[in-house]
Amino acid sequence: MCAMIDPTNVPAVSSETLWHPMRHLIADGRGLVLLRGLEACDMDTMTTFLWNGSPVHASERATVLLRITALCQAFAHKALRRALLQHGYACLDAAVAAAAGMQLNAHRGFNPRTLVWRIEAEMQRRAAEIRMRRLERATRALAA
Repeated sequence: MCAMIDPTNVPAVSSETLWHPMRHLIADGRGLVLLRGLEACDMDTMTTFLWNGSPVHASERATVLLRITALCQAFAHKALRRALLQHGYACLDAAVAAAAGMQLNAHRGFNPRTLVWRIEAEMQRRAAEIRMRRLERATRALAA
C-alpha cells in the first residue's frame, strides 16, 4: 500500500535526506542544474538514483523528488540566482536546509521570496555560529 501525499502541503524531510539527490547531481556533472534549469535528463538521473541507488527511505522518495524539483525550479527566480552566484556553496547548503522544512505546494512550488528570506536567515545564523566559535577559541587561547 502506498502513502498518499497531499499536493497542497508536501511533507517536510530532513536536510540530509534532501542532500542525497543534490550530491548525486553534482557528482554526475549536473551541478549547474540550479542555474540552467531542470531538464528531462536531470529528472531521469534523480529518479533513477532515488529509486535504485539512494539511501533515502522508500516512504520518502516521492517527497524528496517533489522537494528537490521545486527547489531547482525556484532558482529560476532572479534573487535566488543572484544569491547563488554571490555566495556559492554556502547559499546552496542554506537553500537545501530551507527547502527541506519549508511549506511546499506541489502545484505552485516554493514561494521564491520566502525561500530567499529563509536562505539569508540560515546563512546569517551559520555566520554567527562561526564568529562565536572563533571568539571562544580566541578566549581559550588568551586564558591559556
